[in-house]
Amino acid sequence: MSLASAEEIYLSCKGEMGLHTKELDINLDKQKMWLDDYLFNMFFVRDDLIVAKADSSNEYLKIDRLSGYFRQWRIEDDGSRDEFFTANCERIEKLF
Repeated sequence: MSLASAEEIYLSCKGEMGLHTKELDINLDKQKMWLDDYLFNMFFVRDDLIVAKADSSNEYLKIDRLSGYFRQWRIEDDGSRDEFFTANCERIEKLF
């Protein structure tokens, strides 16, 4: 399995019970992810997992590349972890 891809990957991430959907764009070459247009920089990339941190806050993203399971969390001032969005992501097919 290859880690790199020149194309940008677009995912639709549907929250629990489908109540909320976010778009996740991934560019492995640039080591960047955009969640609803907010920038996150990847700092951990494996064949099965990607973890990224927000450019301007203490928010993190983690996606399982095999199952599509996605988590978003923040590290609070007291050091605790607040997980506030989980979802299952599916690839969005290009129209053209």
